Amino acid sequence: MKKVIIGIFILLIASCATASKMNDIKFGMTKDEVINLLGNPVSVSSDGISEYLNYRFSETSNEAFSDILRPYYIEIKDGRVTKYGRKGDFQRKEIDIDMELKKK
Repeated sequence: MKKVIIGIFILLIASCATASKMNDIKFGMTKDEVINLLGNPVSVSSDGISEYLNYRFSETSNEAFSDILRPYYIEIKDGRVTKYGRKGDFQRKEIDIDMELKKK
């Protein structure tokens, strides 16, 4: 009985959604491919140009055990993945690009 309980516990921890699944996302994937890989998003949003699949994942098994979740997103533009990562990963890059465009 003790082995069964330990086995169930290990299975539960292993099945927790961790951010390592994001490593399998590739530019150009379709929305359906992303959902098949990551499951349904927590929410979906749009700015009228792009669609964002919003996910919450634990970054480590310890975080998963403690139910600590962090926001991740996938940007879909013209039906394909164009950006993905943690919330805020691309903010600085976009500001730098805007500044460069203003200089010209």
